[in-house]
Amino acid sequence: MPKVIIYAATKSFLITFSEGLAKELVNIGLRVQALCPGFTYTEFHDAPEFQGFSRSQTSAFLWMPTEDVVVESLKALERNQAIWVPGRKNRLFLRLIRSRRGKAFVRAVAGNRWK
Repeated sequence: MPKVIIYAATKSFLITFSEGLAKELVNIGLRVQALCPGFTYTEFHDAPEFQGFSRSQTSAFLWMPTEDVVVESLKALERNQAIWVPGRKNRLFLRLIRSRRGKAFVRAVAGNRWK
């Protein structure tokens, strides 16, 4: 993830940590989930660190309402899904980001910052 390497590295750690912790705690009835919500309508991007950010830089179809993210997350947690990416379009987007063929599509949808 160009230009957000600390965020990407931290997210990778949290995913790995959550997977391990979920396996360790399953026998005592505790569930753990790393939620990877993608583009969600929240105040997250209103922070000073995102001063130059505009939601319009990313296609509107990728954004999800907060309520939808929460509902999907809780359903996934009931199924003991330790890692969850809500929204079919977000999961597709993730697959595309990881594939060579999808990089051109991702740049077209998300903008040139995904080179």
